[in-house]
Amino acid sequence: MKALNDSFDRPLQLSTPVETEPQGFGISHSDKIVTVGSCFADTVGERLRRRLFDVEVNPMGILFNPASICRSLHMAIEGKPYSDSMVFEHEGRWHSPDFHSAFSADTPGECLQKVSEAIRRTHQALKEARILSLTFGSTHVFTLKATGAPVANCHKLPADRFEESDLTPEQTVDMCQGLLDELQQFNPELRIILTVSPVRHKAYGLHRDRLSKSALLLAADRLLRLGKDKGLSMSYFPAYEILTDELRDYRYYDRDLVHPSELAADIIFRRLGQTYFSGETRALADRCHQLMLQMAHRPLGQTEAAAEFARRTRQQAAELLRDRPELAPAMSRVFPNLND
Repeated sequence: MKALNDSFDRPLQLSTPVETEPQGFGISHSDKIVTVGSCFADTVGERLRRRLFDVEVNPMGILFNPASICRSLHMAIEGKPYSDSMVFEHEGRWHSPDFHSAFSADTPGECLQKVSEAIRRTHQALKEARILSLTFGSTHVFTLKATGAPVANCHKLPADRFEESDLTPEQTVDMCQGLLDELQQFNPELRIILTVSPVRHKAYGLHRDRLSKSALLLAADRLLRLGKDKGLSMSYFPAYEILTDELRDYRYYDRDLVHPSELAADIIFRRLGQTYFSGETRALADRCHQLMLQMAHRPLGQTEAAAEFARRTRQQAAELLRDRPELAPAMSRVFPNLND
């Protein structure tokens, strides 16, 4: 039997490194980015935001399955106002079946306003975007019996109002192929990154979750080839594989043993940066991150030192913006009226 390691001086390799292939495009701070999909799309989007990339993070809310993702992006591309007949009341709150509970409200008008604004904002973001990151979380779909449409959230409605199913790779490819055609016509300059979320959907059983991830991986691979045949700039980023094969240890999961830990998310994001960022972009991202950490620091009390710290941070932000004007969209959200 071959020894695990034939030298005490050679470091042990206890995981399988996941290689990322060279990509045909990169990401820079001058790019408008939209992340759409599961909660892991939030995880990546927030890390981009902390480094002052111009990013819209899940503007239509968290979406787990490809059917809901395709339906939501179709609505966003069309850009039509949401129908008031689609919102409903349940347990004193008004909801939309196409949107996460974050868009629910106490009145139908408020719910409609939230939903319509999300559609408007996503329509505009997709029109301006250069990068769209799509994160598939699960093949498990809830379909509302009354309409036959997939829902983004069940909003605790009775289970008998829904049909449950799991998408096959073929079904996912068919519906996403139509979405790719729409996106290509709507914004020919768009580059698309596909990824499968490393978050485990334990509620349906771990074996079923593995089957779901496998179906998503197969679908993503086929979509990548179809997209390239259509002349789309597409790539696949192996977030799922990095956690399950390279990190491969429960120390890299949160306490629920479902979500990646903060450390694991940071490692995956670093790999994304190594894959899509140039050396110059990585250096600028680090500089922006340091500024954001400084901004998050809250000195105790209203002291002269605290006021000086805030003034110095604002001055550094202004100097950074003068050096790198492409940071203006992201900087304006963090430091409003910076040049006043």
